[in-house]
Amino acid sequence: MPIHDYECQSCGYVLPDWRHRLTDQPPRCPHCGSQTKKLVVAPPFHLKGDGWARDGYGAEKPVK
Repeated sequence: MPIHDYECQSCGYVLPDWRHRLTDQPPRCPHCGSQTKKLVVAPPFHLKGDGWARDGYGAEKPVK
């Protein structure tokens, strides 16, 4: 299931890490009952394994 953050359009309350199906309607604000809108946030992920930029991928390798 996708995880999204939503913000209330009336009071500004943020619902973090809301899980639901893509076909479900956006949740209502638990504080005032108003409609919410989906926020655009960076997805949490980690680069694991060899070959990523933090491991020097693409850097020239020393000649042996």
